[in-house]
Amino acid sequence: MHRIAAPAFAFALATLPLSAGFSSAIAKPAVEVAFVLDTTGSMGGLIEGAKRRIWSIATAIVDSDPDADIRMGPVAYRDIGDD
Repeated sequence: MHRIAAPAFAFALATLPLSAGFSSAIAKPAVEVAFVLDTTGSMGGLIEGAKRRIWSIATAIVDSDPDADIRMGPVAYRDIGDD
């Protein structure tokens, strides 16, 4: 059986709408990011590179607008029995 290599991570980015009670001139931009990392055994050789890339993306997001309301979170998944 041939296995197709899948990306070691994915991320989702959402810009939230401004609240109705605030003027766009004073509202901070809001960004939510979820980094989803495949940590199953078959990805072992790619995980360190994926973690470095996630940190790079996270840093770029923060650096692009340090005053924004930024929420980030990791989601790691693996197979039952993986260490």
